[in-house]
Amino acid sequence: MVLLLTFKRNGMTTKITKRSYIYIAQQENEEVPQTRLPLGNAMNLLGSHIDYDPKPDIPQPGDRPVIIQKNPSLEKSNCIEVSESDWFVVRVCKFVGEGEEVYFCYCQHSPIEKNWQPVPRTEELLSHQADTKTKLAT
Repeated sequence: MVLLLTFKRNGMTTKITKRSYIYIAQQENEEVPQTRLPLGNAMNLLGSHIDYDPKPDIPQPGDRPVIIQKNPSLEKSNCIEVSESDWFVVRVCKFVGEGEEVYFCYCQHSPIEKNWQPVPRTEELLSHQADTKTKLAT
């Protein structure tokens, strides 16, 4: 059974497509532990995520997946940082089903110097938006 999601905006109904992105090491590499899949097969799985964005940013060759880490050395104890990874996409295979798309992104290893950027917390973003709206209203 496939669940098709829709939403209405301004009287128009839009279908929401689920997109799964799976990042795989193209060549065997000792730096990447092999992940055992449910059927027992081994795969060099780098990561995955799901997206429902109506205007998706589909990975392209040359793109680098991002990595996220918690950095306790920053002023807020649960500050999250993001940077590009040491892997870059070399090819993308797309599979389409009813209400779903799956993208297999094959990657090669190419180390880079990390440029860690803090990710704002949700409450900070909401507080900033509230401050902006207050300033605009006055």
